[in-house]
Amino acid sequence: MRRFLIALSILSLYGFAYSLIYRFLIIYLRDIAKLDVVFIGTIFTLGAFIGMGTSILSGFLADIIGRKYALISFMSVLPIALLALLISQSSIFLVVFGMILLYVSTHGTRAPARVLVSEMASLGKIGRRVGTYFSAIAVVSALGPIVGGYIIKTYNYEALFSLSLLFAMVALSGALFLEETYAMKSSRVSSHRSIVVF
Repeated sequence: MRRFLIALSILSLYGFAYSLIYRFLIIYLRDIAKLDVVFIGTIFTLGAFIGMGTSILSGFLADIIGRKYALISFMSVLPIALLALLISQSSIFLVVFGMILLYVSTHGTRAPARVLVSEMASLGKIGRRVGTYFSAIAVVSALGPIVGGYIIKTYNYEALFSLSLLFAMVALSGALFLEETYAMKSSRVSSHRSIVVF
C-alpha cells in the first residue's frame, strides 16, 4: 500500500503540472504567441495523432525496458516541452516543438503509469487501485485550471509555465525512486496480460 501511495502522489503531481497549463494553451497560443486559430487547431490535431502513436510506443517500451523506466522516459519530456513554451513567444518553431513534446509526454506516460499502478496490487484489488488512480488524476485535473487561472491573473503566463515546470521536475525526481513492478514480479506478468490499457 505504501509504494502505491508514493506512486499515486508522484503521478498526481505530474498530472497537476500538466493540468495547470492545458486549459489555457489555446488562449496563450492565440493572445500571446499571436497564432491564427486554424493553425492552433492544426497543432492540436497533429499533437493528438502523434500522441496516439506515442501511446502505442510507450506500451511496447513498458514491456521491453520496464514500467518505471518507460514512465521516466516520457515524464522527462514534459520539462523540455514547458521550457520550449516558456521561451516561445517570438518563435513559431518553439511553439510547435513545445506542443508536440507536450503530447508525447502526456500520452507516453499513460500506458506505463496505468500498468505500474495495477501491478502494485493483487489480482483481486487491481480494479480498486486503478479506480483510485483515476480519481486522484481527476481531482488534480479539476484543481489545475482554477490554480492556473489565478496564477495568470495575478502574475502572467511565464509564472504559470515556471510553476508547472517546477512541479514536473519534482514529479520526475520522485519517479526515479519508484519501485519497478515488472522486474520484481515477472512471474505475475502473464496474469496481467488481460489488463486493458485504456
